[in-house]
Amino acid sequence: MHTDDEADRPTRLERRRRMGAALNFWVGFLLIGALLIMLNYLASRHYLRADWSRPRRAALSAKTRKLLRALDADLHVLVFYRPNHPAYPHVRNLLKEYMHLCPRLRVEYVDPDRDLSRVKELALAYGLTGANVVVFECDERRKIVAAEDILEIAEVDAAPALGRAAGRRYTFRGEQAFSSAVLSVMQGTRRVVCFLDGHGEKDVDSYDQYAGYSRIAKIMRDDHIETRKIVLERQPYIPADASAVVIAGPKKPFSREELEIVRRYLDGNGKIMFLLDLGFRSGLETLLADWGVRVTHERVVEPARIPALSPAHRGVAVTQYGRHPVTDGLGDMVVKFYVPCVVEPVAAAPAAADQADKPSVAVLAQSSPDAWAEADLLQEPARFDAGYDRKGPLPIALAVEKGPIPGIAVEIRPTRIVVIGDSEMISNNALSGANVDFFMNALNWLVERETLIAVTPKSWEEYRLEMNRNALYALFGLLVLAFPAAAATVSLLLWLRRRN
Repeated sequence: MHTDDEADRPTRLERRRRMGAALNFWVGFLLIGALLIMLNYLASRHYLRADWSRPRRAALSAKTRKLLRALDADLHVLVFYRPNHPAYPHVRNLLKEYMHLCPRLRVEYVDPDRDLSRVKELALAYGLTGANVVVFECDERRKIVAAEDILEIAEVDAAPALGRAAGRRYTFRGEQAFSSAVLSVMQGTRRVVCFLDGHGEKDVDSYDQYAGYSRIAKIMRDDHIETRKIVLERQPYIPADASAVVIAGPKKPFSREELEIVRRYLDGNGKIMFLLDLGFRSGLETLLADWGVRVTHERVVEPARIPALSPAHRGVAVTQYGRHPVTDGLGDMVVKFYVPCVVEPVAAAPAAADQADKPSVAVLAQSSPDAWAEADLLQEPARFDAGYDRKGPLPIALAVEKGPIPGIAVEIRPTRIVVIGDSEMISNNALSGANVDFFMNALNWLVERETLIAVTPKSWEEYRLEMNRNALYALFGLLVLAFPAAAATVSLLLWLRRRN
């Protein structure tokens, strides 16, 4: 005969097992929750950031990362943008990357349509007359970057033969503009670049489509570079505060005295960019030969991609670049030269081969192997004459540097020269493709602002899906009616089968 205690013992044991299982469950649940909280905390402090977008819009260049990590002062950034502006999300994402690398950077966002009191305050403090600008400020030094300077929107026409629909092409120059602004407010002083005048050179104050450089001059000023014109006949010296000199397309010969001024400037660790045009001999060719550069005045001709166009109108589209800081980051971008001549390195003489401090010449840009050097400038249409013309690839732009002696740890400011066989490539009507990037990279290298080299723009395309009324009705019926009806029918059939 069993007692009541013996009858209740299995019940108590079962109850204890259930309580133990429940306790184990809740303890495990709490431990997992605590673990997740700890992992989340650690992830918020130690995380990995990556840009997986195809154009890598927010990925920063190595130069920008180096610049931001080197900041030793507080930097205030004011974003005065309307949220519906096309550039706003790209500006915001880019500044997030800047803040991630630089804890001393503080960003403030102001909506011009809502923060009215702050708008009035900023208008008085910064002199802002319009919206959609970014202001960089450090120790009362300010730099304003406008929206039109960082985002370019171009319509892309439909090309059914290539399978391309109509859309828009976006070119975002935010990193280049922002890094330049950071550098300018941190340094305080502006670089001065002097443009020689008096020999028919391109004019930085002219708005002429072919002979004017007003657009590239504005880009230089926006990049914290002051442009100044000098005439050696009136001022027989190059100013001491000149960071570099540009000689752009001289049409008349230099006098002996002027050539001597240029020579002395180079011998004193000067920096000059020569943009020389085909068929115009200025006397600079002899000076450049002493620095290892030969200007041949042969026309570079590319074979016809569009047969209807003559070689004079086709120009030369360059995608082949030498390994040099100037060409870092250009990748496969296109630099367009219009009527370029060949500029090539001079082979070192045996007597000069042992010189430790001889100029170093590097090719920056060259034509394709299919191009040729046309020696007969009057031949039209141009054609390759075997035994007379030279086959490509042909150098169009060179960089020359003469500075520290290898193996000796002495800091000496180098002499730097850039020679380009075409001055029209940065005229007002020619600033397309990567021409601006190539020129600004070369200029930054000359004035020893390597930090801003290889900060290239990001480009991407967005395509529009154009549909007529019938196509819209068909899409509506497919997505809103057909797909839900098919899912409901399958569910009903499964239910009926299980019930039977």
